[in-house]
Amino acid sequence: MAGEPTLYHGNESVDGWVEYLQNMLLIKTQLGNYHYKSGTFDDFTLAAVKEFQEKKRLKVDGIVGDQTWAVLRGEPDAPAPHDDGRAPGTYVEQGIEMRFTNEIQYLQDDDRVRFWAASVGTVHPTTGTVKPFVHLKLPDGSSREVTATHEANEHNQFFQINDITGGVVGRYSMIIQLPMESGGDTQQFEFDRT
Repeated sequence: MAGEPTLYHGNESVDGWVEYLQNMLLIKTQLGNYHYKSGTFDDFTLAAVKEFQEKKRLKVDGIVGDQTWAVLRGEPDAPAPHDDGRAPGTYVEQGIEMRFTNEIQYLQDDDRVRFWAASVGTVHPTTGTVKPFVHLKLPDGSSREVTATHEANEHNQFFQINDITGGVVGRYSMIIQLPMESGGDTQQFEFDRT
């Protein structure tokens, strides 16, 4: 984890953290009617947090702290709860800071990979300014670095890698890392080209 804030019912996000939480809840709870990113930790978000905590056997308190963040992000060892002295809703990540949303897709017909990140800092990057490191392992065991294009829309950051397989059939795996100056978040992805 990289210093996620503790979020509570009633928080309003000026830095993208509530939107990031809402996006992660959409993915992890698969709530069909949970499709908006209001930027406010409202009653609906509270209900989704509690549902997620109950399903994952976390303390069902509606507070998104270290344990809930760890499980939302798929980290293997959720930390023990602790009091770090932060006042609720006061943590703000300074500068450009981003976190992957775990939304990632391989579109075989277009031979491209798309993935998203949430801008959670006080500065939101502009289109083309973030260049993630992408390491692609091919079906034959070889590997290469590939380039992702970046499109920014305030809190939402969209990335795309075109012509990724060249039509070669098989299993591919990727490691994607944001630059350290953007938070250094990492995600892995595997897909099959058929």
